[in-house]
Amino acid sequence: MRLAPARDRVAAAFEDLAQRVPSPHLWTSARDQAHFVLVPYAAAAGGAEAAAAKALLKQLDGLGK
Repeated sequence: MRLAPARDRVAAAFEDLAQRVPSPHLWTSARDQAHFVLVPYAAAAGGAEAAAAKALLKQLDGLGK
């Protein structure tokens, strides 16, 4: 499965979980792990996949603040 077609579902799942776990410090680990995986993926994949990865990282950055 590619990330781009799943991006909206993944983003919605993050938002749903954030409603149940709203504490920013608890999102730090998820944010760090996502950056570890998605930054190199975005660089290698390019195009819509990179855009999806960057959008999810931006979302996680917001949840972790």
